[in-house]
Amino acid sequence: MIRKEVSQFAHKPGITDAFMRSIRQDRLKVPPRGSADADWICWHSGLPYLPLNMDIPWHMIQQEAKAAVGAMIAQPITSYDSRGWTNLGIYSRGAEDPGDYHGPVLGTNDWTDLAQELLPNTVKYFQESWPHEEFYKIRLLGLEPGGVIGLHTDDCHGLDNINIAIDHPVGCEFGVEGGGIVPFENGRAFMINVGRRHAVVNPTPHLRLHITIYQKHDAHMRQLIEQSYEKLCATG
Repeated sequence: MIRKEVSQFAHKPGITDAFMRSIRQDRLKVPPRGSADADWICWHSGLPYLPLNMDIPWHMIQQEAKAAVGAMIAQPITSYDSRGWTNLGIYSRGAEDPGDYHGPVLGTNDWTDLAQELLPNTVKYFQESWPHEEFYKIRLLGLEPGGVIGLHTDDCHGLDNINIAIDHPVGCEFGVEGGGIVPFENGRAFMINVGRRHAVVNPTPHLRLHITIYQKHDAHMRQLIEQSYEKLCATG
C-alpha cells in the first residue's frame, strides 16, 4: 500500500553524504530461509531489496522516457536535502502529481493523458504485459546530473515498492540501509523496502531515469516474487 513520505532527517546537514559513505562497503545479507510464500518474502523476510528475475523492454521505455524529459516537473518535496529530482505521473492523479501519497489510493488514480500521449508504448506495456492485479501508482522519476534524493524513509514496511532502472548512469548510486548500494543497471527491476533509510546520489554528467510502481500483486507477480527469492537464496 502506498503511504506518505517521511523526512525526519532534514535537520542534519550532510547526513546523506555520510550515510552513503557508511554503506558503500555493505553487502546484501540473505536472511535465513523461511516460507517461500510471496507474503512472507515481502513483509516478513527483512530483505532490504529483492532483485526481480524478469525481462523488461527497457530500450523501448528508455526511448520514450528520454523524449518525455521536457514534460517532467520538479519533485516538490523540499523538506529534506534533495535537488534535481523530477517526476511525471504515468498512473496517477495527473501527470503533475507531486507523489505525496496522502489519502486513498485504490480507485483514485488513472492513466494520465500526458503519459498516454508521450509514453504510449510504455503505458501499453504496463496495461497488457506487466503482472499486476491493480495499480496504485506508477511514476517516471528523473535525477539530474549532480542531483540528490536526500536521506529519508517512507511510511511503510517491507518490499512495498518496485523500482526499474530505465537509464541508470554508471556511478549513480541508490543506497538502502542494511543492503548497501542496490546494483541497478539498465533494465533491472528491484523490490525495495523504502521504509528503511535510503538515498540516491547522481554525481555523473548524465540524467538518471527510473520508473517506480506501487501495486496489488496478482498470481503471476506473486509467482515471480517467489521465483526471484529462490534464485537469490541459491546465488546468495
